[in-house]
Order: sequence, then C-alpha cells, then structure tokens
Amino acid sequence: MTIGPGIALLPALDYARGALARPFIVFGRVPLSCYVLHIPLIHMLAMAFAAVSFGRVDFLLSGGLPGFWPEGYGTSLLWVYGIWALVVVTLYAPCRWFADLKRRKKSTLLSYL
Repeated sequence: MTIGPGIALLPALDYARGALARPFIVFGRVPLSCYVLHIPLIHMLAMAFAAVSFGRVDFLLSGGLPGFWPEGYGTSLLWVYGIWALVVVTLYAPCRWFADLKRRKKSTLLSYL
C-alpha cells in the first residue's frame, strides 16, 4: 500500500519547493541515515508497547518464532499509521542535523551516509 502511492506522488514531488517540500528534501538528503535510525527507534517503541501491554518483552527477543507471541499481541492499522507518523516526526530533527552536517563538511565518508 505504501509503495504504490509513493511512486504515484514521486513525479509531483520531484519539482516541489517551499515549506511543504522541506521535510521531504531533508529525508531525501540522508536516506541511509534515516533508514539506520528508524530500526532501533521502532524496536524501542515495540518494547515499550510490549512492556505496557503485557508486562514483559522477552518474546520480542525470540526472533519471531511461532508460539512465543502472547495472545492478542498487535494493534490496528490506524495505530500503525499513527506510530509511523510518530517515527517520521521523531526522525526529522536528527536527519535535519545530519543533512546540515553533510552540507557544512565536505567529507567523502559523510557522502555515503
């Protein structure tokens, strides 16, 4: 569901400018950094959700093996979209900082991140 609309919007966003386009530009300048940062952030959110909902997080360390998940673990699609929005908003500040760092320092190593 997310790839189709994203591909459909890509031509329109390619020439977007102004305040509305600025967050897209920030994330586009540091895609690998954003990808690397979102993994531990989502894992921490999943652990917090499990701790609050079930009082334990050990099943998250099972590697997703069947039989380890407690009954009723999960959430609705509306919550998933809300968590996605929270993750995007949370990652904006570190990605913006790193994009500014890459702009200031012309390092070959930073160009890959």
